[in-house]
Amino acid sequence: MSFDETINGLLRVGEREHLQRVSHDLGNVSLLEEYGRWLQREGDLRGEFLLQLANGISAWSVDQFPNPEGFDASWLDLIGYSIAHRLAERQLSQFAETVFRVARPALRFSTEATEDNQLEVGSSKFGGLPDLPADLEWPIGDQCRAIYNDDTAGEQRLAGFLGQINLDELQNAVTNDRLPKTGLLSFFGFQDMENDNPDKIGVMARWFPDRSQLSRRPAPDNLTTGNECFPSAQIVFTEFLDLPGWGSPWQEELQELINADEEAFDFGTWDNIRNMMGYAVATSGDEPTPDKQSQHLIFFPTNELTGWIWPDLHIQIAESNLKERRFEEIQLVWVDWD
Repeated sequence: MSFDETINGLLRVGEREHLQRVSHDLGNVSLLEEYGRWLQREGDLRGEFLLQLANGISAWSVDQFPNPEGFDASWLDLIGYSIAHRLAERQLSQFAETVFRVARPALRFSTEATEDNQLEVGSSKFGGLPDLPADLEWPIGDQCRAIYNDDTAGEQRLAGFLGQINLDELQNAVTNDRLPKTGLLSFFGFQDMENDNPDKIGVMARWFPDRSQLSRRPAPDNLTTGNECFPSAQIVFTEFLDLPGWGSPWQEELQELINADEEAFDFGTWDNIRNMMGYAVATSGDEPTPDKQSQHLIFFPTNELTGWIWPDLHIQIAESNLKERRFEEIQLVWVDWD
């Protein structure tokens, strides 16, 4: 499985709906109390925890916050405990509404090197061989996109396979109100290493709604230098709440908080860079998100995974294209060779 089942094993039947509402309206005391009373009726000790959290947020007194010891870290994050406790601890409750508003449910991931033949068709992975419909031709550079470098338009050489995400396994994730609940999201990229032109680079994605129509595709013989397939790594996702980083389009909203206590939160922390559907993180350049209508889709740690054959890739999609499932319109917004 590519989704950490720890939190799924914790949640009761019917609980996801409560968690979804709370995580999308952080700090709403009424929703926390409703969720807590529901858990109490189910005989779950977390119910009392939520009621205490509601009291702590109402009073903004860190002494009234419940003890988190023994509770699942992802669950604590998604109910807003981690952020609320930090605000109360540093006496920053006047900024709570702003921080809660920009906090975004997202998926942090880790990778584990795994032989491709050990992964089922449709697994979430970086590298390896792609799982594609039989009638789909292998993508070419002309289908790839980026917004800051040399255009790959007209490029007829074959793109390289980067990775794929099993959306069925993510359908219970809190963030999955923004992603399709089924299918496979497949990523390819093209870079002109053959002509020593690292600025000519782009990415593309395709969404295949029915994974049963996919099969593993052998790599063509004519993949050019830098676009060859690389060893596979399984992806494992966990849920968390992400905050925008330094220099992002949301910094103006957070500037008063930053001025008051710039260490209150690790804005754009490196711990969160490996994420899907959260926020981008500034690395070797400025934070790459062009505007608030651009959604960070996924970060590809391909520099490490390929041994510097590919740079790290920051991939985004316009909110309008995400809603319409136009994943062919993704954009590569930044790369890192460092």
